[in-house]
Amino acid sequence: MNKETTTFDQLLTASLQYADNADRLRELFIKSCPTPGDFKRLSLDEENDLLVESRGQLGPLLAAMRLGQLTLTSQPITYGTAYSSSALGEAMVDRLASEACEMVVIACTDVHNEIIALETLFKGGQAECHVYPEEILRYALKNGAHGLIMIHNHPSGKPTPSGCDLKLMKRLQSACSIVGLQLLDCLITGREDYYSMRETESNSCVAG
Repeated sequence: MNKETTTFDQLLTASLQYADNADRLRELFIKSCPTPGDFKRLSLDEENDLLVESRGQLGPLLAAMRLGQLTLTSQPITYGTAYSSSALGEAMVDRLASEACEMVVIACTDVHNEIIALETLFKGGQAECHVYPEEILRYALKNGAHGLIMIHNHPSGKPTPSGCDLKLMKRLQSACSIVGLQLLDCLITGREDYYSMRETESNSCVAG
């Protein structure tokens, strides 16, 4: 008996330990599904036969195993892609243009630049918003992020970064590099346009 089958057998025994006639139910199940692979190949008719033969007592176990299969094969929820600053910047202009207060939105991405989490982490007044980089990192790591994008709005309507904005971007960039996260971009949105740290740096390199 290999390691996988041994583990399967142990989990099966543990799942049925509080059931009436646990030994009989285990034998019924093992007769049809002696290995995890056999369960994967179990047809709907064979599953129904097991339910009938066990008088429904194997129902909770079969449902739990199907739930486990569904969990393993399901795709994570994504909130779009972050392939370009322009696409995300324009989308966030639409989202934040009507906001009267400054707020900071964090987008977390996976290795394929799919956005896997998107949330407003900080909200301030009309002219400022207190931002804590450690909270941003905690949020990103909790969501298993590979990279992140910080977006915040300027209720004044002009996306030009202030001195404080530029200092925050540098602080966040340093913090991300320490913990192994990629800071993909920092965006500032106005009423009709946006500022992108990545696009600005790229243009500076080309000009240089």
